[in-house]
Amino acid sequence: MLFRISSCVLIVFILTLSNRLLIAQNVNPVGNFQVINVKNYGAVGNGGHDDTSAIRAAFDVACGLKNPNEPTWPELTDAPRVVYFPPGRYYITETIELTPDHNRLKIIGVGGTNTDSSRKVDGNFIVKKSKLVWNGNNTDPMIHIFGAKSLVFQDLSLDGNNGHGDFNYSEDKANILIAYDSIDATTSPAMSSTFGASGSAGIQFNRVQFLSAKTGFECSVVSPICGADVTFIDTQFHHLNTGFKTNSDQNVNYMFLRCGIGWCDVGFHFETGGSAIFNLLGGHHTNTVLKIDDGDKNIGNYAIHGLKVETNINDGNSNPGSSENNSKRTVLVDATGWVTINIDGLTSGCGGCLQSDGTGDTETALFKLRDGAQLSVNASQMSGKTADISSGNDKAPCVLTYNNCRFIYFSDPTENASVGNNSVMHLRDCVVANDEFNTYNNHAITSWTYHKDYIMGYGLQNGNDSE
Repeated sequence: MLFRISSCVLIVFILTLSNRLLIAQNVNPVGNFQVINVKNYGAVGNGGHDDTSAIRAAFDVACGLKNPNEPTWPELTDAPRVVYFPPGRYYITETIELTPDHNRLKIIGVGGTNTDSSRKVDGNFIVKKSKLVWNGNNTDPMIHIFGAKSLVFQDLSLDGNNGHGDFNYSEDKANILIAYDSIDATTSPAMSSTFGASGSAGIQFNRVQFLSAKTGFECSVVSPICGADVTFIDTQFHHLNTGFKTNSDQNVNYMFLRCGIGWCDVGFHFETGGSAIFNLLGGHHTNTVLKIDDGDKNIGNYAIHGLKVETNINDGNSNPGSSENNSKRTVLVDATGWVTINIDGLTSGCGGCLQSDGTGDTETALFKLRDGAQLSVNASQMSGKTADISSGNDKAPCVLTYNNCRFIYFSDPTENASVGNNSVMHLRDCVVANDEFNTYNNHAITSWTYHKDYIMGYGLQNGNDSE
């Protein structure tokens, strides 16, 4: 009896080991992790082969989903849930959907935000990073997240295939690189019958580049139900009409850490409210950094800690997809409605105020507030015209407050700010430089003006107690 029991145990052990060995044939160890390599499932990554099916298969197998060509994982918890893209250009021709079946999936590559990434030598690509390239219908997203949670994208470049040298969005290229939706019975009944209602949440992007498309990341493309809680770390948004966009007032709790924008019409667009925190945001050649179309009475709070975006005039080579504002400076904030914004540590730079040919833009304001929007700017230095604010009589007043700020290069807000109807601008402990410009390279500050408590606004007492 003992011999028979031992034999049964041995048989079970052998079968289990055999099953794991079969699985291991398509699994590669990376550090302490076991990962699925997309090339083991048919992906080529040469910038010509259609890798869509192979990528889908790798995602499914990594999550322990049934695959007729693979042995099943002994336990669902044994699934590695990590997919690795070796350096290469992976063509995707149809939308890849990530659902609750893919919860906790981690998708990793190499060198996602490296600028020296994919170049040609003698007509051949020399690839140094992992790039997913869209080659499908211009109306579809490349990846669509539906109700999935705790996904991680790391060290990847997501390319809409619009070309690095063409900054005007082409209608025959990618629409959205990543669409982000929840599952509900009204907008996605088929998925709802499978998974039930499911809100997407807890998505993270580490060192990812969104490149060459109409929109990089868009929330609530289909469903207005909560699509929230996304973190972007060291992520770049380049050559896009819009880098990041939300379409619902339930799109809340976004964090951007050390992210950058470049060659975009709008960097971050909150169409119907939302909430977000930006830490150490940088960029260049962007028409509008933060655009908020309509705040909401329940949400609409934004905090920016450390902002350095070059405000140089957007010339013909840098216009990212809009026929407007080619000769205008960058607008840092364009906000309307029930919105509260706080900015600390802003440096706008003097670019665009005066060009080497003697021209410049001193009319475009850094901040444009309408119909109740409120903005506080603290411990910052600004140049050029800073404010253009007004609010309707039936709206809450617009309020712009500067605390402990410096103004330089054509930037005296007491003279050039546009403070319109039902609006107020307040300076506390601020210093304004009195500039002289003889030539482009000859700038001098003749004196300073200190404003302890200056108020300008509709229906309020005008005063200047500068000393």
